[in-house]
Amino acid sequence: MTSPSSRIQPTHPLDRLFVYGTLTEPARFKSVTGVGYASVTDGNPPAAGPYAVAARLADFAAIRGDGYLYAVPQAGASIVGRLICRVSDEAFHHLDAYEGPGYRREALAVRTDEGLLDAYVYLSTS
Repeated sequence: MTSPSSRIQPTHPLDRLFVYGTLTEPARFKSVTGVGYASVTDGNPPAAGPYAVAARLADFAAIRGDGYLYAVPQAGASIVGRLICRVSDEAFHHLDAYEGPGYRREALAVRTDEGLLDAYVYLSTS
């Protein structure tokens, strides 16, 4: 169950993904999706292609289990990660397969320097 304050109902297709574990590694993301991303620290994203900015997921904690991190609801906690923008449907298809049955993709609000943005997050199914 997600925190009611962070759960959203997107009104449009999402092309953003909050990552907090192995997918924060650009090489891992590229090996899974076939596409890399640029890290943006100055607020100026590239004209095209995926890019990532620093982000935080409030009211969730990252718990290690079976060697991987799982985001679980926890009031007052937060997870520091990256928000990857311009993620294609094809990339999400590969990411869903990579995450497998132990995770589900859910739309949540994520905080960045630009404020709250809606994004997909992979959460534990257990």
